[in-house]
Amino acid sequence: MTPANDESQRLTSDRLIGAVIGSLALLLYVRCLCPTAYLGDSGELAAAIYGGGNPHPPGYPLFTLLGQLSLILVPVGEPAFRIGLVCAVAGGVSVGCLYRLCRSWDLGAHSSAVAAATFALLETQWVQAVRVEVYSLHVLIGVCGLWAATAYGRTGARRHLVCLVLLLAAGLSHHLTIVVLAPAVLALMQPRWASSVRERLLCFGAPLLAVPLAAALYATILVRARAEPLLAWGRPVTPDLLWNHASAKLYQGMFLRLPRPDEVPTLLGAALGQWVDELGIALSLLSIAGVLAVLRRNRLLGIALALGIAGVSFYNLCYRIEDPAPYYLPLWVLLSLALAAALDLIASGLRSLGAESAARLAWLVPIGLLLQNAGQCDLSRAVFAREFARQKLESCAPNAVLLTMGDQDTFPLWYVHDVLHVRPDVLPLDRLMVLGSWRNLDRDPSLWYLHRLRRQGVPAPLDRKSILPAAARYARDAYLISILNTSLAGRPLYATFLLTQSQTDVAPITTWMLTEWIPVPSGLVLRLLPKGTKVDVAQLARDNDDIWSRIEVPDVQVISSRQEMSPDYVRKHYDSMIDNWAGLHDQAGNPARATQIREQYLRR
Repeated sequence: MTPANDESQRLTSDRLIGAVIGSLALLLYVRCLCPTAYLGDSGELAAAIYGGGNPHPPGYPLFTLLGQLSLILVPVGEPAFRIGLVCAVAGGVSVGCLYRLCRSWDLGAHSSAVAAATFALLETQWVQAVRVEVYSLHVLIGVCGLWAATAYGRTGARRHLVCLVLLLAAGLSHHLTIVVLAPAVLALMQPRWASSVRERLLCFGAPLLAVPLAAALYATILVRARAEPLLAWGRPVTPDLLWNHASAKLYQGMFLRLPRPDEVPTLLGAALGQWVDELGIALSLLSIAGVLAVLRRNRLLGIALALGIAGVSFYNLCYRIEDPAPYYLPLWVLLSLALAAALDLIASGLRSLGAESAARLAWLVPIGLLLQNAGQCDLSRAVFAREFARQKLESCAPNAVLLTMGDQDTFPLWYVHDVLHVRPDVLPLDRLMVLGSWRNLDRDPSLWYLHRLRRQGVPAPLDRKSILPAAARYARDAYLISILNTSLAGRPLYATFLLTQSQTDVAPITTWMLTEWIPVPSGLVLRLLPKGTKVDVAQLARDNDDIWSRIEVPDVQVISSRQEMSPDYVRKHYDSMIDNWAGLHDQAGNPARATQIREQYLRR
């Protein structure tokens, strides 16, 4: 058989194996896909896409367009499920492409398959592919970009450079952190740009074409925002506001900064903990050995791998966020290449010992990950975030105002309220969004949340110049209190939180709540009754009995949200409000009923 036939046969085999591995990953992800909104940004993303609006910065125009396309093409399931299929498909395809990337680095077919399967079953990759989130598409673009750069560096074929430019445009119009892979991509292209001045100009000039292509996708954000949807974060209706939103200016000063020397040990320790937590000690050591193996086999690929690992790691050290796990996904991609190289090295050693078949034991790694991570990554029955939000809304009286606070509280509520149209008479009002309208005027001058309130019937001020003198006072709850006392006065008032006096940064709303109102339990929320109202505790206990009879409490002890911000939020909220309910029966002179409630719900 000629070398050309050998290469053709290898390519055909690789295509088949890549398709099989990717398809199996896709089937797994679809099987485990969350049927509704989940925690984190899931509810906000789904609500924005469904309502024709824009999510938080940088707006994710590519993901938004794909989500809207999925809503049109998929006829079954909740909107969040239909949008989530984009994540599952991207996740599955990225696994198949990772196998092909490994093979393009001349890594063994068996080792590449094990490495791709291992990546597919890592907790972060798996859980990000089974609910509405942006990171599985980010991974797909990154894997394909590395693959295209490898192919172009080796062959010089213009089609690979065109693919790379299109992928760069897709990356810039989806998640800006794609740029951290640029050093690795340039290293992979080195055989081209080092060959001649013409090739150098092409290698460094062609990627600039990605900028206008990405800009065209970002223009769709402006078009949607000008239609005045209910959820248009950043309200990018002008070029200035569009740039402000697309560049994620809101977050730049909050998180992205170089670490101080005294912070480095702590940050490195956290990064190392993230590494070991995801891969375990054995896989971590194998990956490190794999990096060294790649350097020995092919210096250029080793440099590219090292640059990619350094770029992703450095970015993550500078980006201070509560849930950093998804930002490590490009690192796990790179370490999967290293893992394949390490497995090749082990297989070579086993062959020299005449024990080649023992290399198949490597499949124990993905099998072990499957068994280990299935519990927390199978979200096929995870409806608790939706039900949590629905139960809060349904605990309110007609035409109520519901004060919420924070992403975990508000984003699922937006999905249930705006998309599923549960209790449209209730007005959810997020305290932190209101405060942010005044506190972040320099980074986000759009007043987008006030525009949302206007569309919901609240006469919010929209003239930025006229409100600047009051911004400092409004940023201390004054505006929120004022609308509750005026335009929203007379509507039943509820809250999902009750802050304490020890939290000095929120003293104004705390003082107002405790001096003007009496907080009493009402299912999963607190009703604020005007001071002086006579409270019949026995009747209140009976009312709560009726509300809780319609609430199906999930088994919160098995809810897995380890990778989310405030992972115990749901559990603690249920426990707190159940204890408040039992406390009403204590106050009403019925301790037996209180004990029954606590034993039934709190001792799960």
